[in-house]
Amino acid sequence: MGDICDKPEYGYTTSAKQDGSGPLFVRTTDISEGEIVWTSVPFCTELPKDEEKYRLKDGDILIARAGSIGASVVVTKPPRAVFASYLIRFRPKKDLDPSYAKFYLKSMMYWVQLGSKSAGTTLPGVNATNLSKVKIPLPPLSTQRKIVSILEKAERTKRSCARAEGLIDELLKSVFVEMFGNPVKNEKRWKIEKFENVCETRLGKMLDAKKQTGKNNRPYLRNTNIQWGRINLDEVFEMDFDELERETLRLKERDLLICEGGEIGRTAIWHCEIPECYFQKAVHRARPYADKAISEFLLYLMQFYAKNGGFQLYSSQSTIAHLTGEKLKSLKIPLPPLPLQQQFARIVEKVEAMRERHKKAKQEVDDLFDALMQKAFTGELIT
Repeated sequence: MGDICDKPEYGYTTSAKQDGSGPLFVRTTDISEGEIVWTSVPFCTELPKDEEKYRLKDGDILIARAGSIGASVVVTKPPRAVFASYLIRFRPKKDLDPSYAKFYLKSMMYWVQLGSKSAGTTLPGVNATNLSKVKIPLPPLSTQRKIVSILEKAERTKRSCARAEGLIDELLKSVFVEMFGNPVKNEKRWKIEKFENVCETRLGKMLDAKKQTGKNNRPYLRNTNIQWGRINLDEVFEMDFDELERETLRLKERDLLICEGGEIGRTAIWHCEIPECYFQKAVHRARPYADKAISEFLLYLMQFYAKNGGFQLYSSQSTIAHLTGEKLKSLKIPLPPLPLQQQFARIVEKVEAMRERHKKAKQEVDDLFDALMQKAFTGELIT
């Protein structure tokens, strides 16, 4: 890097403000996704005395030395902007195509040189000196541009797959509103029921570190395991559950799990991904009565409420810090006829099957992209 770029430079030290004039102020958080969204970049609180020294130009490479350490972005057609001190700028010389550098700085070969097996892993201090020592395979410019052309096409396919995931979510939300209307406004005048008449609800077990013996350890779900519409099992803890607790707190297929705090109302359906699993006090378990409601309907209802003020509708408070057991039980919800809910559940089942097929296709595209990246920088892609 040091041979094929100008001398690396550290950015400008000041704070950021959302409104103002003068140059925009690019920080580590503004590059963490691999591209800069200029409309969300703040302004400098204090203008640099030598703005030109820190002014960003087309083709500049920015690498983070704090936060998402090692993350990088190549600047394209920037407005008036400077970069912050926790970023290091490399300006490619004529032998290095900035777009070629952009892809290399996402490759495993780059991360291994930084002492990491992947992006996002804790890294030792990254500074201009050790980044200058990063080695980049440097074919002729014409070959670099051919490699960029191939990788850009693959990257577009990868992005299309990522967008499709969001479209699947939007499809189900649209179907929900089409069938049931806006549940907060109850546009279709469905019968209103208290949540306690629709589901059996309870909070989980409080973790008491002093009473943990390890003899009856069982996996349990925390607030952080409950995501929007899915369960994240990347990190599952265990604690003691006695015989009675195992009887009353064990999760069953199609139980709803609802966050009490944090992002209140974040909800997912349990599908027995772990054969025997329980839940902590920060999580509500809602078990629908079979003659009243379907889990899929309640899932999208709760998420609509969470994101559209539904929990405040029947509360005297302007905000709800915690969705307590009593508040959840007293929550009033519209309840369409069961056959209509069942129809929606069948649609969800079909769309989720489509999602699974898409996930497999997306994984294949991701694997192909990774293979192309490997070949690109080992001389196997262009011969």
